[in-house]
Amino acid sequence: MKKKLIKYVCISYICEKIKNMKKYNYLILICTFFTLSAFTGCQEESIIKEKETASEGFEDNSIIKSKMNVTLSSDVIHNQNIKIYTNTYKELNFIVENNKYSELTLNIPHGLMFDNLIENQQDLITLESKTLIVAENIIDTITIMTACIKPDYSMPNSDKWSIYNLIPEKLLVIEDVPSFFIKNDNKVRLIDSYRKKKIYATIEDKQNFIQMVIWLLLDTDKSTMENFMREYVYGGDAEKTENFINKYYEGASEIRDVYKDYKITGQVDVSKIITRYKKDVSKLKKDLLNKKDNLLKKIRR
Repeated sequence: MKKKLIKYVCISYICEKIKNMKKYNYLILICTFFTLSAFTGCQEESIIKEKETASEGFEDNSIIKSKMNVTLSSDVIHNQNIKIYTNTYKELNFIVENNKYSELTLNIPHGLMFDNLIENQQDLITLESKTLIVAENIIDTITIMTACIKPDYSMPNSDKWSIYNLIPEKLLVIEDVPSFFIKNDNKVRLIDSYRKKKIYATIEDKQNFIQMVIWLLLDTDKSTMENFMREYVYGGDAEKTENFINKYYEGASEIRDVYKDYKITGQVDVSKIITRYKKDVSKLKKDLLNKKDNLLKKIRR
């Protein structure tokens, strides 16, 4: 609007001067007029370009915070606002604050080994994989099922954790256990279906069973298991502790042997275990029939 007003004033001024000008000056006047028009036109074009550039800059600023997809690692823990804590060997809790991205996707894989930085407390391994998606300026939490990998240490109660970048040699034997159970869950369930007393039917049973397999692979003796469970889990109750060990020990020993063979051959063969359980079931049915026949004979007498 301001530019148009200036242009109008200039034109009015020129028209006033025309009355007093000689003809030979008309040509100069006309050239001046067109030069002025071209100049103002260039100014307007420059202003338009400046506005477009500013608009583009505004659009770029609006998408500076892009989406981020990361897999949990030691570097990710240090670079992102992630806090880890637990007061049990059975789970780890992750608190994730996203104040950097429009959306943060955090992938937590199974088989990660966590080093408890508090001395004499247990280290843990993740038994499952989960993904947490956190929107911008949001704090969210996720809980991951874990197992203890240092049974001779005390129950973890810590918010100071790191991830093993280099797995200690002693723990290499268990690094594929979570993956093994995920891939062969149906086979382990099939074996359990032949057991009279199920030990792999619920989520809690499954976690306890895998925990026992890990302890056995680490050559943990029964007394160490009993001491930990009695002191930290069952509050000194010896009977509950014994029941826990007896419930899972034999079945876990079978799968430990299957896992060891798998690490050597790459094959998971549970046929021998199933055959033995089928024989046990067949024998049980036969015994029940014999008891039924004997009972009928007594009744007839």
